[in-house]
Amino acid sequence: MMQTTRRPTDWLWVVSLFFGLIGVGLAGLGSPTTTLAAGPPDEPIESVIQRDAAPDAERGPAIQPGDRVLFIGDGLTQQMFYTRATAAALLSVYHDAGLRFFNGGIDGASPETAAESLDELVELSDPTVVFVCFGFGAVISPSTPTVAEGFGDSLGGLLDRLATLAKVRRVIVLGPPAVAVRVGDGTDPGGKNARLASLSKAARHTAADRGMLFIDLFDHTLSVYHAANLSVGEPLAHARGWPTEAAHVVIASVILRGIGIEAADLNQADWSPLRPVEMRRIRQVLALPLDPVDLDRAELSRSLYQAVGRFDERFFRLWRLGSRRTTGLPPAQLEADTEAAWGLIQSHLGEYR
Repeated sequence: MMQTTRRPTDWLWVVSLFFGLIGVGLAGLGSPTTTLAAGPPDEPIESVIQRDAAPDAERGPAIQPGDRVLFIGDGLTQQMFYTRATAAALLSVYHDAGLRFFNGGIDGASPETAAESLDELVELSDPTVVFVCFGFGAVISPSTPTVAEGFGDSLGGLLDRLATLAKVRRVIVLGPPAVAVRVGDGTDPGGKNARLASLSKAARHTAADRGMLFIDLFDHTLSVYHAANLSVGEPLAHARGWPTEAAHVVIASVILRGIGIEAADLNQADWSPLRPVEMRRIRQVLALPLDPVDLDRAELSRSLYQAVGRFDERFFRLWRLGSRRTTGLPPAQLEADTEAAWGLIQSHLGEYR
């Protein structure tokens, strides 16, 4: 049984990776890299949690000891933020469970292209649990054709492929989140949210047809964006619509709630992946009601979150470049660097014991 923590008192990308950039610079070719302008002091966003509503997912042991968790998706997943926040939470809650996490997101990917490149990714990650999230990048990117018809069929093909993998015991389908509405009038330029809602519905039905767990990200994020429009401070999305790091933490909270994590679990683990002032702004709109965290414990949580990010960068380099390189570090060295980065995560987890 898992034990919860106990308190003690793919070439532009290559360039980024070679220079060791982290954070939004690793958000994918279609993702934003600009810094938000300074504005008035941020105020906490008014709560949108429907505390009496049950999660849109079955409860139960979605994550078990020894699980190797793989996230597959498009540019939203390649941003390495919601995946990192989810991983950091589960690692801190189940710090002795021997969990591993891998990010298999790639900007511009679709269920079809993901299925085509699945073998190499599975060989590297050897997953037992797979999260699948597609649709957001295709809607938000102006260079990507609108996807609506056939999305369920293409997603179903990927899910069927995953279901044939002997070691994969569970596939969890994530509907795409909403895109931030225009501040002020609340309109939806280009009808992007209408398309995202349609894709989320298709993903829900596709998962249900296969008896797979589905977690809706759309409704909660749409409510949060509306609430953020009414508050003072920086928006939760970049100008092109990609979510900020803080919005990714909100997305992670929905995922955690959907797989059965309780607020008490995260409170006991002091989950606080962002700086305290940033966590203060979004705490009331997380899918789980969390308490403020002691500054020292908040720093421990953020250090773990950042360590997961460094591992994600190295795993991406190993996956996308390791078997394709003719110069530079050999694949064996890339693999060693990746494992070393995971070793640092283990060191951080020691602080939770």
